[in-house]
Amino acid sequence: MNRPDRFAATKARPQPVPSPVLSDRVLVGAFAALVAARPLVAGDDLGRLRLTSGGGPVSFTLCLLLVLIGFAVWRVAFGRGRPARWPVVPVLLAAVGIVAFASSRLGDRYARPGLFVGWEWIGLAVAAYLARRLTASANDSRGLINLVVASAVSVGGLAVYQSAADRLGLPGTEPVVPVESAPLAGDDEFYPELNGPVEPVKQPHGTLDSPETLLVYLLLVLPVTVTYAKFRRLSAWGRWAVAAALVPIAAAAAALLSNPFGDRGGHWEAALNMMTGHPALGVGPGNFSRLAPDVLTPHAAWLGLAATTGLVGLGLLAAALVAALRGARPATGPDPTEPPAAGPRWEFYLGGMVGLLIGFVWAVGAMPAEAPANEVFRLGAAAVARAALWFASFALLETLRPPRAALGRAVLVGAGLVIFYGLVSDAPGRPTVLFPLFVLLALAANLRGPDVPDLPDGGWTRPVRVVRVIAVAGLAVVHLVTAALPA
Repeated sequence: MNRPDRFAATKARPQPVPSPVLSDRVLVGAFAALVAARPLVAGDDLGRLRLTSGGGPVSFTLCLLLVLIGFAVWRVAFGRGRPARWPVVPVLLAAVGIVAFASSRLGDRYARPGLFVGWEWIGLAVAAYLARRLTASANDSRGLINLVVASAVSVGGLAVYQSAADRLGLPGTEPVVPVESAPLAGDDEFYPELNGPVEPVKQPHGTLDSPETLLVYLLLVLPVTVTYAKFRRLSAWGRWAVAAALVPIAAAAAALLSNPFGDRGGHWEAALNMMTGHPALGVGPGNFSRLAPDVLTPHAAWLGLAATTGLVGLGLLAAALVAALRGARPATGPDPTEPPAAGPRWEFYLGGMVGLLIGFVWAVGAMPAEAPANEVFRLGAAAVARAALWFASFALLETLRPPRAALGRAVLVGAGLVIFYGLVSDAPGRPTVLFPLFVLLALAANLRGPDVPDLPDGGWTRPVRVVRVIAVAGLAVVHLVTAALPA
C-alpha cells in the first residue's frame, strides 16, 4: 500500500507573485479605477467659475499624478524600463495647459481660471502617458477598453432610466433641492450669469453634466460597442453583447431627442471677434463670458479653445490629435499572436469597484448644501444600479476578443465623430470626453503591434529615473499647493 506523499500539497502550492509583477498590477488597477471614475466627475466648469463647483476634477488630477509617481517609483525600485512610446502626444497636451496658463496672465484678465484649466490639460497629458506606457501590453489595453465600454453602458443605462422616469413618474436619480433656498453670497458680482438660481439639468444626462455631453460621450464609444456585438460569436456568452450595444444606442437616441444642442445662433460671432483681437494666445480661460456677457460659450469646442488660448493652443491640440490618430491606425496584416488572459483579471474588477466608489463619493461631495441629508440615498440607489450594470457589462466583454484591427478602426470612427461635433458643441472640449478620447487612442496604438518586453535597466539610467521621480513628486506638490488646497 502506497503512502500518500506528504509533500505533494507543498509541491502543488502556487508560487508567490513576484514583487515587480504585483506592484505593476496594483498600479494598473489604480489607473483603471480612475478611468472608471472619470464619467462620474463633473467636467463642465473647468475654471471653477461657479460658486457651487465641487473639487472633484481638481482631486482627480491629483490622483493621476499620484499614479504617475507610483509608476516612476516602480521603474526605479525594480529596474524596469519600457520602450519610449508616443511621447509627443502627452507633451503637446501639457503644452496646451501651459499656453492656457500663460494666456490668463496677460493684461487685466481674470487669472484664476487659467490655473485650473492648465492643470486639467496637464492631467489629460498624464492620462495619455499612463495609458500608453503603464498599460502597454495588449491584454492590459483590452482590459481598459472593456472598462471604458462598461462605463459607457452603465452611464447609458442610467440615462435610459432617467428618460423613462420623466415619462412614467418613476423616482428620480438627482437630489431634490428646495426651491426656496437662499441666494449665494456674492452671486451678484462673481459671474452672475453662471451663479443665478440653479435649474434642474435637462434629462437624460446619465452621470454627465448635460444631454449634450452624454450624446458626444456615447458617440465616442458606440463604434466600439458595435464592434463587440459584431464579433459576438467568438464567445458562448457573446449573444448578450447585442444588449451591451443597444443600451448606449438607446441612451444616445434619448439624448438626441431631448434637443441637446438647442439654439446655436449668434454665438460664433463673439468667438471670432475675440480671435481677431487676440489671435496668438486668446483672451484667457474663463474670460469668454466676461467679454461677451450675453454669450456664455461659443457652442463650438475648437472655436472656444481658439478664442481663449489663441491659435497657438488650438494648433497644439490639433497636432496632438493628428499624432494620436496616426498612432492609432490599425496595422496591416494578420493580428500578432496574443495569449489569452490567465483567469479573471482582478486588478480591473477591483479597480472598477474602487472607481465607482470614488465617483459616488465625489457625487455626494457635489450635492447642493440646501439638499436634505436623506437625498444621499437617492444617489446611493442610482450608484448601486449603475455598479451592477457595470460589472455585468465588464464580465461579458471580458469573454470577447475582437480582432485588434477592428477595435482600432472603431476607436478611429468614434474619435472622428467627437472631432466633428466639436464644430457645433462645447462637449468635445470637456475633460469627460477628452479623457476617454485620448485614452482610447492610446490603447488602440498599443494594439498595433506585438507586445514589447520590458527593457533591462542600464547602469547609467537609474540616476535619471530617480530625478524623474523627484520631478513628478514636485509637480504633484505644486498642484496640491496651487490648485487642490485652494479649491
